[in-house]
Amino acid sequence: MGLKAHLKNYINHLLYLAGFADVHDMNLEKSFREIIAKSKNPLSRIDLSTSYFSQVDEDAILEAILERIGWPSQSNPGTFVELGVGNGTENNTLLLAARGWQGFWFGGQEISFNTHSAFRNKLEFYKCWITQETLKEVIIPKILKINNLDVLSLDLDGNDWHFCRSLLESGVQPKVWIQEYNATFPPDVDWCMVYDEKHKWDLTSYFGASLLAFVKLFDRFGYRLVACNVTGANAFFIKNEFSTNFSDVPESVSDLYMPSRPWLYRARKKIDGRAMSGFNFKIHEF
Repeated sequence: MGLKAHLKNYINHLLYLAGFADVHDMNLEKSFREIIAKSKNPLSRIDLSTSYFSQVDEDAILEAILERIGWPSQSNPGTFVELGVGNGTENNTLLLAARGWQGFWFGGQEISFNTHSAFRNKLEFYKCWITQETLKEVIIPKILKINNLDVLSLDLDGNDWHFCRSLLESGVQPKVWIQEYNATFPPDVDWCMVYDEKHKWDLTSYFGASLLAFVKLFDRFGYRLVACNVTGANAFFIKNEFSTNFSDVPESVSDLYMPSRPWLYRARKKIDGRAMSGFNFKIHEF
């Protein structure tokens, strides 16, 4: 280990002993509670302690949605698919896998554990760089083999809108869809990045599509927006057939939109800089 790494570890250790990290987290937890308390959406007013493996509050929002549309029975566990799962330790469907659901993961990064042994062969992971070609030739055929798909989550930091359209047009239509959106754009802006097979997120605001762009796309396929998570990262859509269970949820995109709050994500990462180091929300010329 080099001198720079030693100094960084030493400073982090001093900060830990001084309790700065805990004070930092408590302040962010307070900010989180204040923000969600003002929300017009009852699905957003959740307890952060009920979220386990997602970045911030996505676990809890998903569970609140599933409570309304009906949980699969223990004898017939639910099904899920997630595209873009990181190393497998922090995503939107790990909790479902832990509950015994059957699912597929797709992503370009190595998983940090053996999915088969960890979840009794109920979770299958496919490492692949996701493009329109791999989507149509590999991923969609596997997903379509799932009968009655319950949850799909897509977070690929780039061509998401284009992948969503391909999935929806191919007949992939789960009960609940969790979708990353670009909260840099306000709720009245309809914007989508041009498809780029080689795109890699460069930590700027040039990625994906605005919330309104996704709302218009999903509306064409019978979906309704019911929530956005507190950091302005993920939007939650449900099939219209379940709308009667969400009569208390606002229908206006403006009322459901959450602005970008990447600093709240740090509440789970302490102050060691791992989460948002180098984060830059520079606006590109679109």
